[in-house]
Amino acid sequence: MAILVTGSTGTIGAQIFAHLQGKHAGICALTRSPETARYGGDDLVVKEQRMKTMLPAWHALDLRLMFSRYQTEGAVATAGDIARLTRLIGRAPRSYAAFARDAAAQWATV
Repeated sequence: MAILVTGSTGTIGAQIFAHLQGKHAGICALTRSPETARYGGDDLVVKEQRMKTMLPAWHALDLRLMFSRYQTEGAVATAGDIARLTRLIGRAPRSYAAFARDAAAQWATV
């Protein structure tokens, strides 16, 4: 099975590509700028150094710390987070699976 990762040099796409790279032989990356595409691996210190070329140092550090927790725990919402989001948007948030299913259904009709 071939897997195409779009946005593979972005913050999320690079993580998805790295995760799949060791597990699937047929993985391909898609980016708008192949000449500047670089992947720093899972080494967040390398990622922080790259981010410092585009962001203030404090912001790069903050993102490295955030990514570190995301790598170990994933995106975890507490019951309080869900309740706050429900109040803010006026309905319970959808799961990612529900979002993906709705998006795929909309794309199929285009």
